[in-house]
Amino acid sequence: MTTQPRRFLSMLGAACLLISQLTCVTNILPVDTTLPSPDPTAPPVAAGPTSIPLDTFDKWALWTNGTQLRGANIYQRRVYPELDGPEFMGSDPVGPPYTQEDFDRLATLGSNYVNISHPGLFSEEPPYTLDQDIQANLDRLLEMIEQADMFAVISFRTGPGRSEFTFFWDEVGDWFDESYLNDSVWGDRAAQDSWAEMWRYTAERYRDHPIVVGYDLMVEPNSNEVGSSVVDDLLEMWDPDEFYAEYSGTLYDWNQLYPRISTAIREVDAETPILIGGNGYSGVEWLPHLVPTGDPLTIYTAHQYAPYLYTHQWWEEVENTYPGAFDADWDGIDDWVDRDWLDDFLTTVDEFAAEHNVPVAVNEFGVVRWVPGADKFMDDLMGLFEQRGMNHALWLWDPAWEPLAEEVNAFNFRLGPDPYNTEEARNELQEVIVQYWSQNTVRPSTLSRSDSALDREGSIPHLVNVTHWLYLIDVNLDGGTVEQIASSEYDMVVLDFIPSEEYNTDYAMAEVVTQLDTASHPKLVLAYIDVGEAESYRTYWEDWWEVGEPEWIVGEDPDGWAENYPVAYWYDEWHEIWLGEDGILQQIVDAGFDGVYLDWIEAYSDENVVEVAERDGVDPVQEMIWWVEDISDYVKSRCPDCLVIGQNAAELVEYDDYVEAIDGIAQEQVWFDGGADNDPPGDCPLPRTEAEVDTVTYRNSLSPDCRRQYDEYPDSTLHISSEEYLYYLTIALNKGLPVFTVDYALDPENVGWVYRTSRGLGFVPFVSSRALDRYVEPVH
Repeated sequence: MTTQPRRFLSMLGAACLLISQLTCVTNILPVDTTLPSPDPTAPPVAAGPTSIPLDTFDKWALWTNGTQLRGANIYQRRVYPELDGPEFMGSDPVGPPYTQEDFDRLATLGSNYVNISHPGLFSEEPPYTLDQDIQANLDRLLEMIEQADMFAVISFRTGPGRSEFTFFWDEVGDWFDESYLNDSVWGDRAAQDSWAEMWRYTAERYRDHPIVVGYDLMVEPNSNEVGSSVVDDLLEMWDPDEFYAEYSGTLYDWNQLYPRISTAIREVDAETPILIGGNGYSGVEWLPHLVPTGDPLTIYTAHQYAPYLYTHQWWEEVENTYPGAFDADWDGIDDWVDRDWLDDFLTTVDEFAAEHNVPVAVNEFGVVRWVPGADKFMDDLMGLFEQRGMNHALWLWDPAWEPLAEEVNAFNFRLGPDPYNTEEARNELQEVIVQYWSQNTVRPSTLSRSDSALDREGSIPHLVNVTHWLYLIDVNLDGGTVEQIASSEYDMVVLDFIPSEEYNTDYAMAEVVTQLDTASHPKLVLAYIDVGEAESYRTYWEDWWEVGEPEWIVGEDPDGWAENYPVAYWYDEWHEIWLGEDGILQQIVDAGFDGVYLDWIEAYSDENVVEVAERDGVDPVQEMIWWVEDISDYVKSRCPDCLVIGQNAAELVEYDDYVEAIDGIAQEQVWFDGGADNDPPGDCPLPRTEAEVDTVTYRNSLSPDCRRQYDEYPDSTLHISSEEYLYYLTIALNKGLPVFTVDYALDPENVGWVYRTSRGLGFVPFVSSRALDRYVEPVH
């Protein structure tokens, strides 16, 4: 690919003082336009060499379990009063000023990660000593980010022998003179040694900080293009092969500097991940020339603004749109730039990750807010990062500092496409970004929730400590299977309350519960109960019952399950079956269960239930919440330590009274489903996104058995997207509810994919056949 020298958009007046907002870019990664949810038909590309479960907090696990960190960069530099004036960058030594409200707002939009693009802690001029003002500023930023419940990566823009003006050296004479240029780090061994010492000091200071999950050694190394007279009159080389042929092994070679910095860090901090980007401003085309250090906790990074001729168009000179045709790589030939172009460009990242078996992250990417198709470009770009399992940080999260915001706002996506607008306005670009950020489930607070976990009698784990669970509702559970469960590593087991089945009233349920509760690896044992449908094989069923008799049995199961009938659950007769003096709930408590697992909470949305609710003048949603509250109150009044998990109807987590009534939420078929009565038993992928629901393309992608299920049951789960489920499950997690997923698949690739994906989102997965009638071994 032909590249062009790094050039920056001009800004007017004081705006040029923050020109790096338009310059922290390189001609980097292209991107594929996959959508937020992963592809359910194929495993994702591995992000790194290891995969560490998130049940115990490990900073490295945040970088290697698929995309888990989605956020933004903040930008600060030293303030030069003689250039900046009294207000533009604020009056502190570092600017622009960020406040707690700025970070709270970022977290509210869904970000869980801040890349702090910040001056280094040591001075830029000899004798390269600690700058207390810079350190105090970084401390303050970390305090605010922690308060906002986000992770942080410390990224140093400047330091010994490197000033901020390296990012726009070709502006010399416009608003600053040559005395501000300093690129001596690329020719001065003492400056390089001091850069390593600066990072040694930084790592020792922040190694135990709970939210610091990485050190980015240098923001956009650029020894291929420097304009400081300290180094040379001008060095401008954009062909990596040409550059390394001449400068490999010299002080200009970034590859000989970053291993020394990494070694200095590891002398004082063995655990915090290190991030390293390539030369050429960390452009993708320079990534293959990075030589991995061998450190097992290093992430390699790229900055993705390609194609630059699209992403960095000044509003008065917009020529290129997305998707569209233009000369994207400066070779004199127009390219059709779309999702496929971006995906092809990103193969450089894929090849580097595969060759070296290392994770790669994108800790800068972006697009000027006013270019045509910016929202489509961002959707495709972020989707590609997700497909590859890469963490990513957007450029840029601007503070609400008016003197700056009114003049420098090209990357402030909150302002919309109107270049004259300086007020926040809802816009499509923001909606795309927030859609991806909404998938974040891991935050510092969620990783520390286990600190307050309940240890029941010192043996049985609380829900937040459950990492493996079994869902088996075979009413003919035999002793051999019980032995398998007891000897397994499962932390929680959901079993049918078998004595309620008409031919198993003498089943020794209490003995089974005791055996599992007291196993060498004790289990929580929850009783499965269907609270929204009547089942004709239960002991409460009368011979004369049918749809309409009694009146609260309102219809057939909409998914085709035989002997299951939705009910008007607000009727007293239904309540008596469960809450009566010798009702089923009392029998469950007497059997020693550790709680109940409530199925068919979604009954409130069944069309027959809705029709009867309208006739009776009741709100089916509110009635279901009250019904769950009644069940929870009954169980907990008799067994204070017992737990209540609600299955399905994840959208009810928007109601706080529902959330307060349950201890956890489970959702079936988040990614894969089967059919009624186990036909088919599983491996039917749901549409990933809302846009795919009920499309010809989606239907044609299904196997014949899955297509039959899709066609016969227009209200089935194959007409709902994974995206919709994930939206509500994320809300549940953020409200403190443990989330359990249940998917139906037999194909080993699909099974493994679900376990990785669900765990990566902070959920606790289980996968089996649709009938849930067989024992499966725990999946680690």
